Amino acid sequence: MKSMRTMTRGRLSGFTAVELMVTLAILAILLGIAVPSFSSFTENQRLRAASTDLRTDLTFARSEALKRNQTVSIQRRSAAGWQSGWVVAVQSSGQELRVRNDIGRGVSLTGAADAVTFNGSGRVASPAGNVQFALSASSTSSSGRCVVLDPSGMSLAYAEPCS
Repeated sequence: MKSMRTMTRGRLSGFTAVELMVTLAILAILLGIAVPSFSSFTENQRLRAASTDLRTDLTFARSEALKRNQTVSIQRRSAAGWQSGWVVAVQSSGQELRVRNDIGRGVSLTGAADAVTFNGSGRVASPAGNVQFALSASSTSSSGRCVVLDPSGMSLAYAEPCS
């Protein structure tokens, strides 16, 4: 028969201080690699979402102009610029069809014109020529997207800054 002293000398399970420190060091290294990558990912998603919202509303304004056979415009909401949002409205009645609020933090949106107007045939009545909207990330100048509206009213988005 074993004595009581022999039975209580079993190996204790758990972490030692050294094992815990090594685990924490590995975790810190992995987080140091992942966080900048995740920041870049979220920045690109914000740019993509803002350009999609703009293209959707440009297409909506064009389709409403065709449907109603009236002039419909999309114009920025305030003098602060396109970044603070925009409004799609029927020119003759002033009826607001859609209102878009601020595009969100971390994204800058600039456009050459204060408004884009579509005539009843869906073509861009003003301004003349291609209209560009430049979207860029506030934190870095390398990230950007470009939304281009041609005179026929079709919009394209590019995953690069406007030239």
